[in-house]
Amino acid sequence: MGLFFEKASSQSKNQKLFVNAFIVFIVLDIINNFLLHWSWFSVISICLYIVFIILFIREIMKRKNNHG
Repeated sequence: MGLFFEKASSQSKNQKLFVNAFIVFIVLDIINNFLLHWSWFSVISICLYIVFIILFIREIMKRKNNHG
């Protein structure tokens, strides 16, 4: 029983970390688009969007495998 709660707590920590990182990235991207206009940051942001999408899909697939 303790193992279940330990695993659930680590999953929620990972989810919080993922959501917080995504929110910080969105805010930085908005600041760049409206104030800074750095072209190199735009390239990095496109790459990071792709990474976030891949991580999000992996998380969904893990949940499907765990529940299925």
